[in-house]
Amino acid sequence: MTNKKVLVILLIYVVLILTSIPVFTQQAHSPVKEPSRPVVETEEPESPAETPPSQKPALKTPSGSKKKQMEVLEPLQEEGGLWQQKFRLDWSILELSSDQKAQIKRRRKEFMAGASELREKLKSARLDLRDAIFKDQADPEKVKELSNRVADLELQLGQMALQNLLEIKKILTPAQLKRLPILASNFTRRWKELDLTQEQQAQLSALDQEFEKKRRQVTTKIQSLTTELKDLIFQPSMEHEGVEKITQELAQAKKDLIQAKTEFLVKSRAILTPSQLEKLATLATLSARSPNASPQAPTSPPETEEQ
Repeated sequence: MTNKKVLVILLIYVVLILTSIPVFTQQAHSPVKEPSRPVVETEEPESPAETPPSQKPALKTPSGSKKKQMEVLEPLQEEGGLWQQKFRLDWSILELSSDQKAQIKRRRKEFMAGASELREKLKSARLDLRDAIFKDQADPEKVKELSNRVADLELQLGQMALQNLLEIKKILTPAQLKRLPILASNFTRRWKELDLTQEQQAQLSALDQEFEKKRRQVTTKIQSLTTELKDLIFQPSMEHEGVEKITQELAQAKKDLIQAKTEFLVKSRAILTPSQLEKLATLATLSARSPNASPQAPTSPPETEEQ
């Protein structure tokens, strides 16, 4: 293959890889296009509520290259970070009794009272970290110190959320506890509109876990190959054969990811009834037209009076 042809292939792949991978990997796990996952409202027992945007401290907005750098720090805005994402569950699927709802509501209020001060410290630490990073002359030691403080506070908040979840489990019946693994599956909120039976939920949950395992493996490979490709491209003396080999491996990895998703969808369809498939197609059409068109199922128990 001539050098000219290799360069043409290289340019095409570089543009596709560097512009499409982040979007592709974010969407790869969604069987149906949909709005972002709903945030559990005031009855969510297992994680701290987010502070309304109007009450959050104003942040200085750097300009130019610093503004671009700030995009890398976006995860610092999350309340509770990874812990919160892991422990957000749709408790209404468990068909809680009125007494259970009241107990969970009281437990949640106790948790929020205990976590409130810690969350304020965490928000303040994040702001301090951002200020330190974007100073004209940043102090590496100060940045490291503040970064460790943010990490420590997030860990403390996560541990509190985990402990709260364990306390909530004590309120559930043995039958409800058996359904928790299904409740924690990623597909529950997306497909709740289909009125799945417990057997269907269990089957789809198993498929979801199988696909997620494959998706993680392939996505990790794509990220590794992309990094390797960048390193080769920016070497003073680029190896055309090495670049071509990696671009071929990247193309195959993307095909593997698409194949895994396709298999997941085909197997999922086999579990659904004709009426559920028809409703699923309608929801997919609405979602394609507008991100906010698909109705959202309730994600927390309705309000109950405290006893």
